[in-house]
Amino acid sequence: MKSITKLLMAGLVVFLAGCSGVQTREMGQDVYFLTDFYNEPPTSFSSWALESQADDLCPIGYDVLSKNAGKAGEFGYNDFTCAAGQACDYVMEWRIRCSDKPKQETSIFGKT
Repeated sequence: MKSITKLLMAGLVVFLAGCSGVQTREMGQDVYFLTDFYNEPPTSFSSWALESQADDLCPIGYDVLSKNAGKAGEFGYNDFTCAAGQACDYVMEWRIRCSDKPKQETSIFGKT
């Protein structure tokens, strides 16, 4: 829980500084910890930004080892509560390992 709080505080500093984008930390050989910050209610563990960063880091493919979302308080429930002033910021974290795994084909109807 302390690591999530530290990441949230780091994210707040990054947000206030006007910087954005996925933060990447190498955890070992071909293992990465990706972090991105959001200010909306969480709807899933999917993230185009994290997926794009993973594709850049691992062009031959990757395995997602874990997906987490966290914040120090309650998550926002919906867009209306966020618009009404509830703090809806949270951090999403993926831990990935590069592997020889072809990317799944997608279409407008989802993954095939």
